[in-house]
Amino acid sequence: MSNQIALITGAASGIGKAVALKLVSRGTSVIISGRRQELGNEAVAEISAVAENGAQVRFIRNDVSDEAAVQSMVDSIVGEFGRLDMAVNNAGISNETGYRGSVE
Repeated sequence: MSNQIALITGAASGIGKAVALKLVSRGTSVIISGRRQELGNEAVAEISAVAENGAQVRFIRNDVSDEAAVQSMVDSIVGEFGRLDMAVNNAGISNETGYRGSVE
């Protein structure tokens, strides 16, 4: 996994952050994303502390419910690193529409 580039959505906390910690400890550079900048900055500091073999850690503030923003984030990563080797789509989206009808 060394020298790989990974994007992990929803990685400022919980399972996403745990995955990021494991990947950087094996030399994978990770770009984590989430909606909360301060929490993302804190996660970067924690994840960077275990990085091996020159692995880099970045945070991009992003909301996965905005398709154009996600595409822009991926384009930015590829622009900076030249590629994206893996994506861990960990962020969830709530679809609370209030619809009470039946689904046919």
